Amino acid sequence: MPVQVTPTAAVALALVPPASIAAFSRWRPAKAILVLLIGATLFLPERCSFKVPGLPPLDKHTITLLCLLIGVMITGRRQLGAAKPLRGIDLCIVGILIGCIGTMITNPEPLRYGKTTLPALTQSDLISDWIFTFLQVGTPFLLGRVFFRTSEDAILLLSGFVIGALIYTPFIMIELRLSPQLHRWIYGFAQQSFAETKRGGGYRPAVFMAHGLALALFVSASAFGAWALARRKYKVVKFASTTVVALWCSALLGLLHSTGALIYGIVGIPVAWFTKPKTQLRFAAVIAIIIALYPIMRLKDWFPAQALVDYTAQKSQERAQSIATRFSNEDAFLERALLKPYFGWGGWSRGHVYTPQGVDDSILDGAWLAMLQRGFVELTFDGMLLLFPVFMALRKVDKVAKTDQPLLAGVAMVSIYYTLDLLPNGNFNRLPMFCAGALAGLSQGMSAPGAGGLGNPNINVAAVRALAAELLARRTRRAPALTGGRS
Repeated sequence: MPVQVTPTAAVALALVPPASIAAFSRWRPAKAILVLLIGATLFLPERCSFKVPGLPPLDKHTITLLCLLIGVMITGRRQLGAAKPLRGIDLCIVGILIGCIGTMITNPEPLRYGKTTLPALTQSDLISDWIFTFLQVGTPFLLGRVFFRTSEDAILLLSGFVIGALIYTPFIMIELRLSPQLHRWIYGFAQQSFAETKRGGGYRPAVFMAHGLALALFVSASAFGAWALARRKYKVVKFASTTVVALWCSALLGLLHSTGALIYGIVGIPVAWFTKPKTQLRFAAVIAIIIALYPIMRLKDWFPAQALVDYTAQKSQERAQSIATRFSNEDAFLERALLKPYFGWGGWSRGHVYTPQGVDDSILDGAWLAMLQRGFVELTFDGMLLLFPVFMALRKVDKVAKTDQPLLAGVAMVSIYYTLDLLPNGNFNRLPMFCAGALAGLSQGMSAPGAGGLGNPNINVAAVRALAAELLARRTRRAPALTGGRS
């Protein structure tokens, strides 16, 4: 739950607008977007927000996205127009906004559980939902799709994750030794329960992110990005080769006491380093299919939930109990969701499960369950935004320059693992939708006829230089003859 904004946290959030002005004044839109988005994710306070009437709570993510939206409308109008927003895959955003209308219309009644009363949905709720949805879903996707189009943009994106992990390294080391305390020391309060930080006889760092799981996933994305850049032979930092940086990010992942992110690394990093880019994209497409099928499998009771619990119990009773609780809550939430399957129950926690006494008994561990609060219409469109770019990349990869294909595959690996993590865990930040949008934009831009970029082999530099030298020689040979003729 949000906490009262402390003075330090308020100052940090208030600095976002001037930082945005400085960033867009100094850099091109793509770099300004990446620096502000990743910088806010890594360093701004969690669990606090400003309240403005008629608007969703202005937390670190909402404020940053709002500033980015204003910034690109001022400095990136040409690119916005050229990208033709709200067409093609962007229509899924329109579908979600239309679905909000259905949610309001189908929830005109208040709900009462014991002493708890949940209000009916009104037109003011619809407007708030539109603003929230466009900022949290549409804006990050569009920022990625419109402003990340070239191999240079892909390098910028992957480098942003890698440099972010390197900057975070000393903070991670502090919290590995002293426990997650930096958020409390700087902002005056902890962003998560201290009990959740203890893992495997040590501590799971969180630094300034929402949870240790969010930090571990960011480091795993950084490792994928570093291996892609190493295959591209692009040097991220001057003091070390990119292969060394990739090895460090991979090793750092093993220190974070996050089983899920560690599994992502163990499975994904060998794929990222040893297989061809198209194989990586096929691997990502298989994961995308699994993600798409998971809600259906849970609804039809096809997913081997009990078998997974039994297998985990052989390793750890505590972890097995945690997984069993997760599946039990999913079952209860899905049973309630089926009462209003198309447009859901809407906001105000109307879709949660309550006891007869009015106590909210829901635990929504997976972000896909939160999406389901507005029904299968929103879940479907959200899923299309997150998953379709993987198939776009797979279809377009053969049209991308050979030396740039590892970049496209690297962005796809980052995007699909962020999306996969939305099944067991919450949506800690806006990076999943941003990465999906960037993958869609890169798939379109890098495969376009005549697309250039750093090191594009379609441009034969040696041939161009030879042609220029030949033209210069011809001009030199002709010059005396022309001079003699005039005299």
